[in-house]
Amino acid sequence: MKSAIQKLLLSGLAALPVWQARAGEAAPDPGKGAVTEDIGSLVIEPPVLAVEAGHPASFLVTARRLDGFETDVTARVTVDSSDTGKLNPAGAGVVRGIAAGTASLTVRLGNHQAELPVQITAPPSSAPVSFVRDVLPVLGKAGCNAGPCHAKADGQNGFRLTVFSFDPKSDYQNIVEGARGRRIFPSDPEESLLLLKATQTVPHEGGARFERGSDAWRTLTAWIGGGMAYQNKDEPAVAAISVFPQERRYRKGASQRLVVHARYADGSVRDVTALSKFESNDKQIATVSEDGKITVDHLGGQAVVVARFMGMVGDSKVMVPADRILPEERYQSLPANNFIDTLAWNRFQQLGLFPSEPCTDAEFLRRASLDTLGLLPKPEEVRGFLADTDPDKRSKAIERLLAHPAWADLWATKWADLLRPNPDRVGVKGVYLL
Repeated sequence: MKSAIQKLLLSGLAALPVWQARAGEAAPDPGKGAVTEDIGSLVIEPPVLAVEAGHPASFLVTARRLDGFETDVTARVTVDSSDTGKLNPAGAGVVRGIAAGTASLTVRLGNHQAELPVQITAPPSSAPVSFVRDVLPVLGKAGCNAGPCHAKADGQNGFRLTVFSFDPKSDYQNIVEGARGRRIFPSDPEESLLLLKATQTVPHEGGARFERGSDAWRTLTAWIGGGMAYQNKDEPAVAAISVFPQERRYRKGASQRLVVHARYADGSVRDVTALSKFESNDKQIATVSEDGKITVDHLGGQAVVVARFMGMVGDSKVMVPADRILPEERYQSLPANNFIDTLAWNRFQQLGLFPSEPCTDAEFLRRASLDTLGLLPKPEEVRGFLADTDPDKRSKAIERLLAHPAWADLWATKWADLLRPNPDRVGVKGVYLL
């Protein structure tokens, strides 16, 4: 049975334009930072901040400009705490919890200000450093459990970890008990081979992964010295991660800090920005540094920056519009056959793009046939379609294509290429059902 979504996707072929940018009104040059006269308001993300006493947490301050763009002004604002006994600013976009309770931050830029509610929680009483919660994220950020390093099929130089820590018990055993226990030195944690290699104190083919005295080094030292706990009692698992900002439209040459928060099964939230790995899917449009700073290049388009933490994935969408802005009324007259068209027109407007004229009937039938069936239309089908004067002939052609047996064959093959069904796991019947 054909799903409604499939019909809607294909009905967009009735217009089937080829997208291209067209000249319009020149966009203003934003410069390196918006002056306060160009700012409509300040917005803080996340809207409510959770921080553990004795630990830092990150936030972002965004200026919503009068021209519709948003600019990261986290490093430019002044920050005040409502209660310095519970909460204190600790650098640009960072606060540190002092004591449990509630407080707020007030950020100011020129005549604009915004307030951020903060909930400070007490740290777990006498809970030791946990391998699952604390150590694995450090190893992941350092790249130790990546494919080119110790997560190779046979490990690296006798030391093997699982890819992205998918088997934490195996990783724990290899670190604590592997190589006859010589990687860990509980009586003098700082002399553990695990730390000496990672800091390049002794030769390490992978180079220095972090510095002596860094947060990563202190975490591992505390874990070894605290008894090397695998997991604390009732320790919550990571449920999801959120990346801020989730989506933004940037001027070319702009930059943006990212903040990553992990939500745990017990409802607690932890700032894991410093422990997350970042990657851009299109480095020609936007690159991202190891600490999560996006730098937009001088090519327009869309990109996605992915953040990974403990097997969880979040993303921040990057939109870089064309250099020229088209009037809004140009888009209001575009036909919308379904909600997909509406979403597409909105995105094109954000990117400063405008569709070209609809394709010809011959182009439509050829493209629709290749997309749905993977086959070219027969000559008699083309002649009949071109001679048809029915204004709904494109929609009717789509229905005929979806009823063709080749449609199911082609798309079952495409999905099988993506999902790679294995008869040994799902059975032969499962493969054929797909």
